Amino acid sequence: MKTLIQTTFTSLEQTKLFYEKLNFQIHDYEDLLIANDGVIQISLTNKQFMRKGIVIYSDTLVEQIETVQNEFDVLENGDGYILSSPCGVWVYIYRGRGKEFLLNSTPTSILGNYAGLSLESLNLDHSMQFWTELGFELQMGSVERGWLTMISRDGFILSIMQALNCPHQFFNPSLTYFNGKKNEEVIEKIRSQNITITEEITHFNKDGIVDNVILRDPMGLGFFVFND
Repeated sequence: MKTLIQTTFTSLEQTKLFYEKLNFQIHDYEDLLIANDGVIQISLTNKQFMRKGIVIYSDTLVEQIETVQNEFDVLENGDGYILSSPCGVWVYIYRGRGKEFLLNSTPTSILGNYAGLSLESLNLDHSMQFWTELGFELQMGSVERGWLTMISRDGFILSIMQALNCPHQFFNPSLTYFNGKKNEEVIEKIRSQNITITEEITHFNKDGIVDNVILRDPMGLGFFVFND
């Protein structure tokens, strides 16, 4: 099993510039174009009809797709399948891709400590059922607490928040980085690269200091750069 984030592009130049400013490496892997920071890999595509979302390569899931179809809508798409998660994020399932996409093992992104992909959901019960069907397991949190952390067999982390819990813009999906007290230093690095900040957040700071920010890539994939 291998799980990737997928984003789209209309201008490869603009998209490459955005990720290179964040210190991601852009490279080809077979028929894919990958933005890689040593920890997370983002598939970049300009194929017609493709959307931002999550890509899972798993022979097992493909074989079990009939079971998934009993609970959720599944659309056959050439050599794979498309599902829509309860929060509306599309999930693509394909065979194969057992090899790692990593070119290095040391994080390179200027965004700091990667903490998983965040989703916002109207129904956490339904979300947990959906991701469990796709091989994810509950790691932390609960429906009652308003948040879930789920992890796949290949270590891909999802953080799922109940709607109306986050006092800031929430773009489904969004990569999340937690940097503690060092987050303001990270924000300064972002500013030094002239990267557009989508939202400056002061809500959690009594002095009105911008200590959390949200970014988006050229096609709208979100990045939460938070202190916790």
